[in-house]
Amino acid sequence: MQEFDIIAILENSALAAKVDDQAITLKNQAATLNGQAIIIKKQANVLQRFERKLETLAEDTRAAVETANVVQDQIGRYVGPVEKHGNRLSFLEAKQEGGGNFMLACLQRMDEFTSELKAVRAELAASKQELATTQQELAATNIELVEINLELAATKEELADMKRHVNALQAVALFDKKDA
Repeated sequence: MQEFDIIAILENSALAAKVDDQAITLKNQAATLNGQAIIIKKQANVLQRFERKLETLAEDTRAAVETANVVQDQIGRYVGPVEKHGNRLSFLEAKQEGGGNFMLACLQRMDEFTSELKAVRAELAASKQELATTQQELAATNIELVEINLELAATKEELADMKRHVNALQAVALFDKKDA
């Protein structure tokens, strides 16, 4: 009878260790999911700021033209009158050829901003969906963790009961040896 109880205690100890390992694994997964959620939130914030800036430029053409003028002036300072590269060339040429062409270049940039805004909105929606999914996974992991902690507590209680029972049996056996 004593051997059976000791085997049960050993089995319960192994089960408790396994449950502890699972709890640690789930805690690590929860920490990872929390980290991912933070990263996704930061990305969403950056995308929202960029989206607001693009919306401002899309709604206020005067601000867009002023921004384009500032950009063009900065390009002129860094590029110089002789050096010409890609988009910088079109801005410089547009400014040199006159206001009409420059305005056309600004409108083309506005179209580009609008396209970028749509892309940013799509990316923001995808990030929000990913964040929602991550939060759902985190909630499910937390539920699993609570369940495992409850099982662990019950297993530890069982183990304590078994240890008390074994101690009682050992005390009886010791008492019987002293009497014999």
